[in-house]
Amino acid sequence: QTADAMSTEVIDVFFPLTSAILRTRSPDTFTRYFPPDLQRQCARPTYEIPIGLEGRHVTYILWPALAPVVTAGIAIGLYGYFQLTQRRWNRPPTPSWSLAMCFYALMNTAALGSHCLVPRSSPWQPPLVSLDIAATACAAFSALYACVSDELSGGLRAGSPDTAGSGGRKKHLINLLFWNGLLIILAFVGLHIPFMAELLYIGTSVVSAIVVGTYIRRRRVVGRQRLWRRLVFAGAALAFSGIPLDATLCRRLGPHVNHVTLLFAGCHVIMLSLFLYVREKLMLGDDALAAAVAAATGGDGSTEQRAADGALEAAAAAAGVGPPVGVGLQRRQKRQ
Repeated sequence: QTADAMSTEVIDVFFPLTSAILRTRSPDTFTRYFPPDLQRQCARPTYEIPIGLEGRHVTYILWPALAPVVTAGIAIGLYGYFQLTQRRWNRPPTPSWSLAMCFYALMNTAALGSHCLVPRSSPWQPPLVSLDIAATACAAFSALYACVSDELSGGLRAGSPDTAGSGGRKKHLINLLFWNGLLIILAFVGLHIPFMAELLYIGTSVVSAIVVGTYIRRRRVVGRQRLWRRLVFAGAALAFSGIPLDATLCRRLGPHVNHVTLLFAGCHVIMLSLFLYVREKLMLGDDALAAAVAAATGGDGSTEQRAADGALEAAAAAAGVGPPVGVGLQRRQKRQ
C-alpha cells in the first residue's frame, strides 16, 4: 500500500503556506525539484501489521526506511544529554549544550511518531507536528545561547566575572527557560499565524547555524576539535543537499530515501559532532587544567614545582584560558 508523495507531503504538512505560494507563484521551480511523475513513483510506503490472534487490529508502519534513521537521532540526543549533565567540579556548567541535546532527542521522538507511526489523518498528528517544530526551535536556540554565553570558556562557572556570582548564573538559566518556553508556546498555539512555522523551524535553525558555525571557527581548538568542527560543516552540507538531490534519489533508490532522509542524516552528523566538540574541550581543556592545578599545589620541591608550573601553563594554554590568579605568585614567593 502507498500513501502520498513523501517529499512534497512533508513540506505541505509542516509549511503549508510556503508550499501553496511555491506551487502557485513558482510552479516551474517547484516541479523542477519535485517532478510530479517522480512524486507518484516515490510515494511513501505504508505497511500494515496485523495485531492479535485473528489479526483484528492493524497498526501501520509508515516509511519504514526512515524509522531507524530517526531512532538514531533519539539515541544521539539522549547520549549527549546524559554525558553533558554529568557534573565534575573542574568543568564549567553547560546547561545550554545539555538542553540542545535533550531537545534534539525530543525532536526526533516527535518525528518518529509524525512520519512513521501516526497516519496524517490521526488527531494525534497536529500535536506531534507542533512538538517537532517546538523541539527543533528549542534545540537550535539552546545551541545558539551556548555560544553567545560562551559556556565552554566557563561563562557560567561560579566566580566567573561574566556571572557575578549565583545571581548571574540564575539569570542565564532564566533566559534559557523563558525563551525556550516562549518557543514551545508559539509552536503549539501560534502556528495559525502566517509563516510562524517557517520562522520557528527554519528561521531559528538558520540563525543558530550561522552563530554556532562562526563561534566554533573562531575558537582555539584542542585535541581533535578540528576534526569535529569539519564534520559539523560536512553535516550541514549533507543536510542542505537533500532538496537538489531529491529527484536523483527517487530515480536511484526509489521511495525509501529522499531529501527528508538526508536532512535527518545531516542533522545527526551536526549534533553528534557538536557533542564531541564540546566534550573534547571539557576533557582536554578543563580536566587537564584541573590536573595541572592539583600538581602545582601539591609539592614544595623546586624541580617538581617548576615542572608543575610548566604543566599548569601548558594546560591553561590548551584550555584557552590563563592560569588561576595567584598560583604563579605563590610559587615564586615560596621559592624565594
